Amino acid sequence: MPKCPKCGKVINYLINVVSGWKNYIFDGRNYEEDKFEPDGVLNIWVCPECKEELFDSEEKAIKFLKEVKGVD
Repeated sequence: MPKCPKCGKVINYLINVVSGWKNYIFDGRNYEEDKFEPDGVLNIWVCPECKEELFDSEEKAIKFLKEVKGVD
């Protein structure tokens, strides 16, 4: 089973944290979600258990998940 290299807990996915802003459409009464606009400042992958940063690129995150899951 995959383990976080920082906290040692078993994990089977990572959380991608991206900074930016969320747009909402407001009609005077209600809000409706529109879309997320990344700002390019933060884009990291963290452990779902300890929330510590593990990777700073999607390639590294994919490599880690493939290696620990034994997927080619």
